[in-house]
Amino acid sequence: MVMTSTVEGIPVSLMEAMAFKVPVIATRITGIPELIEDSESGFLVETTDLDIEQLLKDEPFRARFTAKGYQKVTEEFNLEREVNKLIAVWKA
Repeated sequence: MVMTSTVEGIPVSLMEAMAFKVPVIATRITGIPELIEDSESGFLVETTDLDIEQLLKDEPFRARFTAKGYQKVTEEFNLEREVNKLIAVWKA
């Protein structure tokens, strides 16, 4: 998935792609770097630089990317965990 947006928070569509083990490329803006670790769980690019050749040509690289993206989303953006954090805040 390639997201070339110039205005985003942390896009749910990127989380969904990562959760479905789709490699992601997105612009390095606002909250996106909180979700994607550049060259680990996806590519972060400047809004003027979208070179995806390595991702398209290198299957092992693409597989590593998708595995790291999936791990990041399932561990850090887990709905149950986030709801429990919110409940803890409300109780406090």
